[in-house]
Amino acid sequence: MIKATIQEVAKDLKISATTISFVMNGKGDKYKISKKTQKRILDYVEKKGFSPNRLAQSLSSGRSNTIGFVAPELIGLFYGGVGKSIEEEMFDLGYQVFMCSTSYDIDKEIKIVKSMIDRQVDGIVIAARNPKSIDLITKAGVPVVTFDLRLGRADVDSVGIDNEEGAYQLVHEMVSEHNYRKVGLVSLNPDVDTLKSRIDGYKNACKKHKLPINDDLTVYLDRNNKNQNLPDQLDALFKQDIDAIFCSNGSACQITYRAMLTHFPEQLSEVKIMGFDHEDYYDLLPHKISTVAQPAHKTGSKCVTLLCDQIEKKVNYKREVILPVSILK
Repeated sequence: MIKATIQEVAKDLKISATTISFVMNGKGDKYKISKKTQKRILDYVEKKGFSPNRLAQSLSSGRSNTIGFVAPELIGLFYGGVGKSIEEEMFDLGYQVFMCSTSYDIDKEIKIVKSMIDRQVDGIVIAARNPKSIDLITKAGVPVVTFDLRLGRADVDSVGIDNEEGAYQLVHEMVSEHNYRKVGLVSLNPDVDTLKSRIDGYKNACKKHKLPINDDLTVYLDRNNKNQNLPDQLDALFKQDIDAIFCSNGSACQITYRAMLTHFPEQLSEVKIMGFDHEDYYDLLPHKISTVAQPAHKTGSKCVTLLCDQIEKKVNYKREVILPVSILK
């Protein structure tokens, strides 16, 4: 925590921050600071393992040269890919990135955000699930860019995709090509706008092709116990003579495939799985999962551009960037 480190030096040594600034910038002699005082400061910094260059840079620029990255998870092709893209680009710009996973826990998310604000990061990129997180960041005056989950916020920069259109295109194209007559839905509880939009896209495609939409064709998973009762729920789906299953995100895809492989292996040849978020290992599966692939690298890169604009110009432009997706069949 760079800025707090400066205050710690000043407090412990009972020396003003201005004097410390002069010494750390190599101007101790110019401002006639005694050799003894200069040595005290430099010895303290070395003993504590603080970086003199970092301290001097923070004092002169008012920046910590760190940013925060917050996402529900740090694995997977999308969240992991976004984080990797941001870390690589920010490192080249001279920044370090604190990367944290909320594990889909909104209370943990708040604690992480508070910690990052306390660390005086120069900016935060976040896939927030809790609107209070954005409130905390903006009230603290910290530059912020949201991605994946916009939470209906039009007052901050954001990067995302058209979730409804992506889901519609996938289901529409697969139904058109294979003449599916019934497509089931497996989703985590739709407690965020992204999942709601994807489900709307699925429903719109079914309506387009005059396919049935009802509760008998729908399975909602509990985020805290995703596998509970799933075999029985899938069995009920299969009894509806479905041709395919649309899964609203990567977790739903993986859980559904695993359950079918374990309990209904014969159905993998009969019922097509399709959904959001591609993973590289899908290409190795004997039964291919068709997906809407989100542009992880481009998402991360655009987040960096928006965040750096705010850091450099001290302005929140309130921009919304919508990136195209790819349909992988």
